[in-house]
Amino acid sequence: MFRRPAPALDISVLRGRVGLIAALLASCILCLALLAARMIYSGRETYAFLAWNLVLALIPLSLAFLVDVVMRRGLRIFLPLLLFLWVVFLPNAPYVITDFVHLSYDPPVPLWFDLLLFTTFAWTGLLLGLISIHLLKEHAIHHLGAATTWTLIVIVLAASSTAIYLGRFEQWNSWDLLVRPFTVLKDLFSLRSLPRAAGVTAGFTAFLLAAYASVEALISSGRSREASLALAPSGPRSTPTSQSELPSPADSHASQEQTLDQRLRQHQAQEAPPRAS
Repeated sequence: MFRRPAPALDISVLRGRVGLIAALLASCILCLALLAARMIYSGRETYAFLAWNLVLALIPLSLAFLVDVVMRRGLRIFLPLLLFLWVVFLPNAPYVITDFVHLSYDPPVPLWFDLLLFTTFAWTGLLLGLISIHLLKEHAIHHLGAATTWTLIVIVLAASSTAIYLGRFEQWNSWDLLVRPFTVLKDLFSLRSLPRAAGVTAGFTAFLLAAYASVEALISSGRSREASLALAPSGPRSTPTSQSELPSPADSHASQEQTLDQRLRQHQAQEAPPRAS
């Protein structure tokens, strides 16, 4: 496992990653700008916890970039630890979606502004998590194949959905899985909470899988378009592309008559007797 060298990072993939980082950074800045504007306008720190949740959502993406560096430089001794931490902290990214439970009308801030604030944080947190999965998927497909990789993605998304339930309804944190794992599992599988846990896990798994498939489709579409543009010829075309460039029937008929006349003259010249000297 993980014995083959990592795929080379070509220039088109590098440009795509730079674009992704720039877009995610801009989205994070927008989140913090909206939150700062609300604090200044209201004079209160009502939703300051959103900034902390955004920081937690950045952890899985940072770990995914570290895994990418480790794989490309052959430092695979750190790979198990990084992957374990990534799985543990990945639920923090989509968890921001559940912060909508705190949304309420809080004068003097209009409700539409708070709705925009929560939506921006939720969208950014979700993207941070999905892009981190995408980065690891490229290596997983190279080493494990597509079928195994997608199976692991579904398992990881289901585990993240379960963790979202534990965080929102049972008030557990990511590090509690490391410090008190048996207590967390006891709450998860208790008869009182099992039906709700199953429903939340199934619902979020389906949602996250659909969201991730959409992100993958968009990224693949962008790469296919770049590849087609790169392969397209840049010089002038040798074949006519418009009706005006095509020869008319009259021109074609005249060209055929000229060709037949030339062949007839050549034949007559070959059959003519040589002149006496």
